[in-house]
Amino acid sequence: MTLTAGDAGGDRGHWTSRHAGGLVSLLRAFSGWNPYDAVSADVAVAYATELFAGRAVLRTTVRCGNAAATMYALHLRDGSPTGDGYAPVHESLARLRSSGRALSAVWPEDGPPVYHSWGELAATVRAIVDEECGDATSALIYSSDPDPESNPGDHSDHVCTGALVRDIVSADARLDPFWIAMYDIGNRPENLSAVDADLQRAAVYAYGAGYAAHAAGLGPAWRHGWEREFQRFGGRQYLRRDD
Repeated sequence: MTLTAGDAGGDRGHWTSRHAGGLVSLLRAFSGWNPYDAVSADVAVAYATELFAGRAVLRTTVRCGNAAATMYALHLRDGSPTGDGYAPVHESLARLRSSGRALSAVWPEDGPPVYHSWGELAATVRAIVDEECGDATSALIYSSDPDPESNPGDHSDHVCTGALVRDIVSADARLDPFWIAMYDIGNRPENLSAVDADLQRAAVYAYGAGYAAHAAGLGPAWRHGWEREFQRFGGRQYLRRDD
């Protein structure tokens, strides 16, 4: 699940390409998918607009053979690294959380949902979690770490996402959270095995390929931030569990 579109205050070419990159990265995670033999891989992708707590969410279901995964995208405006938001609207998760300033999505473009309170956003995310959990009595949930000591210097939208997940987890005994350190891992030693580092590299480069392939059809130059960030953060993954 992604809360923000990652639009960075830019045009639709960037955030739609980021979604495409995520989709290709997810496909790459399926062990049965071979990009050179897509027919035998039996890949299917289905898109649907669904309402959760009364608000539209893009649901993308990916199937490869007998395996399946689902991406949920709320497409909320990216609030900038500081949480001040981008001009001209200056909306962000941080402002929604701290003062109840409305936060809108960038999709659907003909009538995007608007969240007027932190509780409204939490209700939507809880509805998605309930959908995925079904009848399960326990489930793992992964999120950016909201703790500034364990995850210092993170972007505002990451911190707020973690805080929202923490709120939901604290009220749902089914959920067992793993908290993921983000940008600070660039200051830490590589800790992945050679095999895991290769898998990470494959996923990141699949993302870049999906992003570039989509952006190429839209005209504007695409961004290469994913490559720069992989060079800084690759070979690392730091998670923690609550004590």
